[in-house]
Amino acid sequence: MTLPYSTATTGKRALDEIQKILRSFGCSKFATGTDWDTGEVYIQFERDGRMVNLKASSRGYAAAWLRENPWTHRKH
Repeated sequence: MTLPYSTATTGKRALDEIQKILRSFGCSKFATGTDWDTGEVYIQFERDGRMVNLKASSRGYAAAWLRENPWTHRKH
């Protein structure tokens, strides 16, 4: 299984892709943030007059990426 946004070259491109998907579902008022202390990334948006807050662990994503792309001595 491939990870979502594993081919994005920057975090900005991944966030732009997320925003594009949310707009296609009729969402508005898109915002993002990072809590470095807890290692969480969050997005907020409005859908049908309701504010939605989603949190995800950036540490968990990094661990999953390393499982799919294990580090070897050949990588720079």
